[in-house]
Amino acid sequence: MLKDDFYQLKNLEQVSDTEYIANIHLNNKHEIFKGHFPGQPVVPGVCMIQIVKEIVSEALNLNLSLRSSRNIKFTALIDPNKTPDLKLKLTIESKEDNTIRVKNVSSFGTIDAVKMDLNYIII
Repeated sequence: MLKDDFYQLKNLEQVSDTEYIANIHLNNKHEIFKGHFPGQPVVPGVCMIQIVKEIVSEALNLNLSLRSSRNIKFTALIDPNKTPDLKLKLTIESKEDNTIRVKNVSSFGTIDAVKMDLNYIII
């Protein structure tokens, strides 16, 4: 949905049985930034949630739907003009009840911008 338009997935690497690293590049010319916010673009939180879902879906080759979130913290603004390159650390745990739990930390440089603990259902 957002991949290849709002962001590009530069690489996705599985570093252990449950851990992945994804590097993305944000499109600072995307239409979303004209309204969020004019002259001071900031990546919407809902877009970060969608990006995580898309990357996890690709990593696992599964169709997922967000079921719930345990915790979502936005600790720094992501300005696509200043910090278009993000690193997403993903810890993915499968559960017996057809759900996937994902812990994510998204960062630019040494700054953690987003921390999420999300639950998905396989559809």
